[in-house]
Amino acid sequence: MDENGTPVVVQTVEKYNADTKMWMMIHGMHKARKFNSGCFLCEKFYVLGGRDDNDKHLTCGERYDEATNSWEFIPDMLKYMTFIAPSQSPPLIDVVDDNLYLLKTSLMSFGYMI
Repeated sequence: MDENGTPVVVQTVEKYNADTKMWMMIHGMHKARKFNSGCFLCEKFYVLGGRDDNDKHLTCGERYDEATNSWEFIPDMLKYMTFIAPSQSPPLIDVVDDNLYLLKTSLMSFGYMI
């Protein structure tokens, strides 16, 4: 958020260390975004969807590998998820037993994704 409380599109990412109780800047994402979702899955951190600086709905995702301190861009990760309304940001997701699920808001049910 900026000083006026307006959401800002960013590529920067910070990680919280619960032991030191401090935030640390990590390598930035490939695509700047706002209103995205994030989750930890199979020892990687995923960022999904959101909106770009033109307020366009993003279908891409990114995967962060802490071991290499690098992001992998995943184009069209949400492309075939037709039940996501173009206006829906962030995507509503959940991780259960290393499976990623996306909420179908029109049906109020989860669809298996990965």
